[in-house]
Amino acid sequence: MKMKSAALGLMALALMWGAGNAWAVGPGGSLEDSQGQKTQVVEFLDLLPAFYFSLDDADQSVPLSDLKSITWLGGGQIRLETRKGRVFTVVGAMQISMGEMIVFRALDPVSGKTGRAEMDPLLVKKITFDWPK
Repeated sequence: MKMKSAALGLMALALMWGAGNAWAVGPGGSLEDSQGQKTQVVEFLDLLPAFYFSLDDADQSVPLSDLKSITWLGGGQIRLETRKGRVFTVVGAMQISMGEMIVFRALDPVSGKTGRAEMDPLLVKKITFDWPK
């Protein structure tokens, strides 16, 4: 009887772990470069938990999951649009991934398969998120 109970406990733990991983899927969206070319993003990877910026000479952050879009205006200025429709201009960088590059999965139009891709944040004009509901 103890083995059956232990097996059920392990199965429940595995199901909870699997559900947690399924929930951890990042958002999709798009990246627009400085030339106006859009790249459809199946999933952004290695995201920071928040977007860090300066506003009124104070360092601040907003959870990345609260943002709908991030737009580079030039001169270090960035327009943030929240999922609730609030828009404000801050000073910062187009950095959303943990490394130096923006990391994401994109669809290869030739093969139809998704693959890992990277883009230099210095080349990005706009990031749009499509968060799972």
